[in-house]
Amino acid sequence: MRRLKNLVVNLGITITAFVFAVIVAEIGLRVARIEYLPPGRDEESESNSLYITKDQNRGWAGNPNATAFWTGEGIPSELKVNRADSAIASAQKQNQKMAYELLY
Repeated sequence: MRRLKNLVVNLGITITAFVFAVIVAEIGLRVARIEYLPPGRDEESESNSLYITKDQNRGWAGNPNATAFWTGEGIPSELKVNRADSAIASAQKQNQKMAYELLY
């Protein structure tokens, strides 16, 4: 009988603590004005995007030299994507240098 009483007390404390934590978290989210999840990403919005494009290997990639203004989740800010040609050119030079060293 004593073990059953201890089990009931422990379960009661655990459930009460869980409910209390959920209530405190909900109040914190309401105070911070976080009331819903951001909308999911869909094909239509990604195809109309100014700063990202579909990539075969990674799923998405930044558009070179693109700029846009983000007003979605978080702090509104300007997005700038670097030029792709400079990164590709430096990688190609490095690959050519390595190939030359291997051949000679």
